[in-house]
Parts: sequence; structure tokens; C-alpha cells
Amino acid sequence: MVWLLGMVDEVIQAIIMGPNKVFKFNESDVEKVFRMPAVGTDAMDKTLDRSETVFAYLRARLGIENKEIRSLKSIQSTLSRHYKGKMSQAEVAAFKTTYIVFMMTHVFAPTVKNDYFYTDYWSALVDPDSLDKFNWGRYIVEVLCAAAGKMKQDIRRKTTVSNIT
Repeated sequence: MVWLLGMVDEVIQAIIMGPNKVFKFNESDVEKVFRMPAVGTDAMDKTLDRSETVFAYLRARLGIENKEIRSLKSIQSTLSRHYKGKMSQAEVAAFKTTYIVFMMTHVFAPTVKNDYFYTDYWSALVDPDSLDKFNWGRYIVEVLCAAAGKMKQDIRRKTTVSNIT
């Protein structure tokens, strides 16, 4: 992970393997590889409602009682639960929302703390039937570039790089 992030030039959004080996990437590459939408509303659009009411609503959907809890363990039971018969609309909404949080945290936008999720994109999760209307590719590229920049800065400063050994 250190090697790969070290090869990322976060300014030009490219992996640089050598003078003639520059591989630029953008949100459309995320769409090609992972089938994540790369068009639509930015998942971090500042015009989306980021009120405590929205976050409380999403925490309730995810079954998180305490607003300080951001652990994946607190929501994983939704993904592993055996649903008998047809799922209710509330169960489907909870499953979709949990799945996005789980995949973002483990695959697309890992956090520096293990088992901890970001909430900066949560406003995009309010309507689970509209998840495909958001540009998740852009969000993933932005998080990847920010992580590469932070890791390189931490290494230069000889700061412990969390989650990387």
C-alpha cells in the first residue's frame, strides 16, 4: 500500500512508475473497473442537507444509537442477517445504506482508523433509490489522492502512518 500510494501523483491524478510510464486516472476509470457511477451529483455536494436531523435519520436507519459511534462492527449485522421472505422497504433501505458504507470503508475509501467510517458522503445516502444519481467515482478519486498526499507528508515528517505497517 505504501509503495502504491507513493507512486500516486495527487496533483495530476496519475500513477507514475517511471519517466515514460505515467498512468493518469479519473472517475471514469473507477466506473470502468468497479461499475461505480462517474456522473451525476457530487457525493460531497455542499448543497446537500448535512444537518444533524439527516445524520440522526441515517444513524437510525443503520441502527446506530450513539452519534459518536463510527465503527463498522456496529452496522455489519445488517449485511449478514438472514432475511426470511421478502424484505420490507425499511430493510432494503437499511441494507443498501449499510452496503455503501461498508464498501466505501473497506474497498473504495478506506479510513486511517481500522473499522471506522467517514460520514462526509452520508448526505448522498438519504434516498437509497437514488444512489446511482451520485458521482461516486469522483469521491473515490478525491479520497485516494488525499490519502496519497497525507501518507507522503506523514512519511516526510516521520509521523506514524496509521493503518500502514
